[in-house]
Amino acid sequence: MPCTGLTTSLPCKQPTVQLVKKEKAKEDTLPNCNNDIEFLSIAFTNWLQLLGVGTSHGVLVVCDCSSGVLKVLTKFTAHEPQKGKQDPLFGQLGKQAEIWSLCWSPDDHMLITCSEDQTCKVWKSNTWQLVTVLRGHKMAVTCVDWKMHDDRNTIATCSDDQVLFTMPCNVTL
Repeated sequence: MPCTGLTTSLPCKQPTVQLVKKEKAKEDTLPNCNNDIEFLSIAFTNWLQLLGVGTSHGVLVVCDCSSGVLKVLTKFTAHEPQKGKQDPLFGQLGKQAEIWSLCWSPDDHMLITCSEDQTCKVWKSNTWQLVTVLRGHKMAVTCVDWKMHDDRNTIATCSDDQVLFTMPCNVTL
């Protein structure tokens, strides 16, 4: 069985993504990546059509990888740095809102991101409009997962506040 893996170079001085299949390695460069942005999280859709990349500055990059070559479809700030009075529990204090984890919905129609800003955000994958913001953690949300089991859509999150949330997801397009 062939082995497929993904590695990123950090920091992204020359942003490179390596797609590894069997013994051959292929490098594709993500264009328009600032020299000070680091890749922090990645997730493929279930059928390997799209690749979501979360960055150190709250920027979400979505690439089409269906042809075997990465093509950036969209790139936008998904999580804004905190403004106003700074909370010492917030990472880089107004400089960054790192996307620590991201996950596609079971049907690939939505993507959820979680961040240093203590929120998770659900995005429509056809328009990249914000569907909802999930709040409740008191520190950085560091991991998110989204699964379907027995017709139940469930999202799980964990945070630096040592709290794990599981919640039914009733979000529809």
